[in-house]
Amino acid sequence: MSNDRINVNQPHDGASVNIENQHVNLNETKSRVEPTDVPWNVPLSDTTNFISREEQLDDIHEKLFINDSVPIAIHGTGGIGKTELAIQYALKYKKSYEGGICFFNARGENLATNILGFARSYFDIDPPKESPINNKLDFYWSRWPKGKVLIIYDDVDNFDRIKEYFPPVDHFKLLITTRLKFG
Repeated sequence: MSNDRINVNQPHDGASVNIENQHVNLNETKSRVEPTDVPWNVPLSDTTNFISREEQLDDIHEKLFINDSVPIAIHGTGGIGKTELAIQYALKYKKSYEGGICFFNARGENLATNILGFARSYFDIDPPKESPINNKLDFYWSRWPKGKVLIIYDDVDNFDRIKEYFPPVDHFKLLITTRLKFG
């Protein structure tokens, strides 16, 4: 059995969960998520037997709902299950986010382009063409369904680069996975 210790701190205006030395049992069957009428693009998971992480899922949920205006970061070395923990969190707490849950890869990707592409597809409208990227993001953030919304930025490799793409704090929660060590 693995060590169940979680380290939580508040780096860069947010909290983080360290998941070093944790284990997940994997199976080859993909989990299925029912269709939804709110924004949802969380990837399918190969994990069917997610064990020994309930406390971490609950800790993430508590941190997201206590800290209304700060992102929460799951950090640790590559390959230990940060992304899977974020996916499992989205699956377990889907009903807490009546405005939807969206997942965006932030490593080596143009995060703003990914967000804009998803939002353009989901909302089926275009922001003003001559607007700067941040104005286009604001255009879509303001049209998001009401209710709590979870945005997941996965595999962040440069915190300062993504900071300008944070959603507004009014009804959005932000969960980040990263290899970066804070503190």
